[in-house]
Amino acid sequence: MAEDFTSKLVELVEIQTSAENMKIEMSERAFQRGKELRILLNRWDESGPHAPEWTKDLRDRNQAAQAVIASAIALQQKVNVARLQRNEQLVTLARNFDTFEELDPSPLLNEMLAAYRQELMTDLPPIRELFSDLDRQISEIEALVEARMPAREADPNQRRFGRKRN
Repeated sequence: MAEDFTSKLVELVEIQTSAENMKIEMSERAFQRGKELRILLNRWDESGPHAPEWTKDLRDRNQAAQAVIASAIALQQKVNVARLQRNEQLVTLARNFDTFEELDPSPLLNEMLAAYRQELMTDLPPIRELFSDLDRQISEIEALVEARMPAREADPNQRRFGRKRN
């Protein structure tokens, strides 16, 4: 029994750590992608007048990327609600643990394993897929901005608007 308990405990730590690492990675990606999107839009705005259809295309793509971000946030909020409910159930089970005649931690450990497996294998992958779609969209926006930006002068002493420094 001690061997089974130990292996389940190790599995729990591995699954919980993987889930936490995935959440951290997605959180960092969200901030990084939001920052990249703002930088791209600022570069576009600062680079001078562009054809109206180009600007409209860029704004439409930006809105699509923002919609993906909003979908990821909404999905994460749903996952958070489910996680809170699961956590409450686990706490209740843990508090009732000492009232059992035999102090077998297996039911609690099994519930914890099931909760974290669900989070890792069911709840988080759709959010990760949304971030992959967001990565693709931002790459497309970056390619669009790069393709339609005016060519930069090779002279590093020139100012942004084409005037030379004296």
